[in-house]
Amino acid sequence: ATHSGEVTGSGALTIADNIVDEANLKVSNSPTNGYMLTAQSGNTGGLTWVEAGGGDYVKLYHSDISGAASYTFNVFNSSVYANYKVYIDKFTTGGNGEQLKLRFRNSGGDITNSDYEWQYVQTYFDGSNSSVNVLTSMVGEYVPINSGLTSTSYVGSAILEITGIVPVSNVSRPTVHWTSLGWGDSSSIRRFYTAASQLNRTVTNCSGFTLYSNQNFVGNVSIYGVKK
Repeated sequence: ATHSGEVTGSGALTIADNIVDEANLKVSNSPTNGYMLTAQSGNTGGLTWVEAGGGDYVKLYHSDISGAASYTFNVFNSSVYANYKVYIDKFTTGGNGEQLKLRFRNSGGDITNSDYEWQYVQTYFDGSNSSVNVLTSMVGEYVPINSGLTSTSYVGSAILEITGIVPVSNVSRPTVHWTSLGWGDSSSIRRFYTAASQLNRTVTNCSGFTLYSNQNFVGNVSIYGVKK
């Protein structure tokens, strides 16, 4: 018999060049546009389509904020990402002595109860004198990312590491570890924080966070997810 089509020959049979397509592959899942084929020895056919990207550290969102009193990120995905890292750049506020604050969200709404506990070390410099303040324990309705901000001061390099988002038996106590630097051009004041905070309550669906201040602010926010 003479075979034609994808397999050709009348004796030894061969697969024709440039003929094997996706339908001929034995793959464990269905293809998605933009995905790539990877080796997964434990899966059907030893092959699996996966999302292309930069690995387990994935940029999820970026926003340039202008003239807002709050910024909400509401797309935590605990089935994919275990932890998050947030970069805050060049935040200024419309009033003097303001704070940049953070609240977690549960099922799409801000958590406003007085269940936030935090500790921090603050170094302070006013142009001629410096001091170090250690706050061992504090409870309130929000997390203070930085304080003493003005329309000419910046949170120059705030980095937030948000953990504890993945529920364990439907119980999650999200935490945030942060470092931030704020300064004022006119008074030469510098405030540097290194701190950690925990929301001391059960959260069944931590859906995101809100940054806010008592005055409108401008700035940039970039959010990355760390895959499980």
